[in-house]
Amino acid sequence: MDKHNENDSINGRVVEPMPGYIELITRGYAVMVSALKDCNACGLENSKRTLLDNAYITWVEIGLFLLCAVMWTMMRRGLTECLFKQLEGLAEVRGGGTLQTKSLLALSATV
Repeated sequence: MDKHNENDSINGRVVEPMPGYIELITRGYAVMVSALKDCNACGLENSKRTLLDNAYITWVEIGLFLLCAVMWTMMRRGLTECLFKQLEGLAEVRGGGTLQTKSLLALSATV
C-alpha cells in the first residue's frame, strides 16, 4: 500500500464552476444534436420499428388499463368523501387540530 502525503491532493485537476441553466441547456442541446448527426441507425423511425416488432399490446390490454385508471379515480374520490373528510372533522373536534394535521388531511384529500 502506498502512503499518502500532503502533496497527493488533486493538484493537477481543475474544477469547473457550476454551470448556469442557460449554459446547461445549450451544452446539452449541442451534445444531443451531435449525437443525432453521428448516429446513422438512430431516430424515431428505428424506435417505432423496434417498438412495433417487440411490443405486443392488444386492445383488451388498453381497455383494461383505461378501466383501471377510471376505477382508481373513483376509489380516490370515494375515499376522499367517506374517509378523509371524516378524519378532518374528527381532527377539528379533538381540540381544533394542529396546522400540520389539517395540511396533511388536505393534501391527502387532493391526491
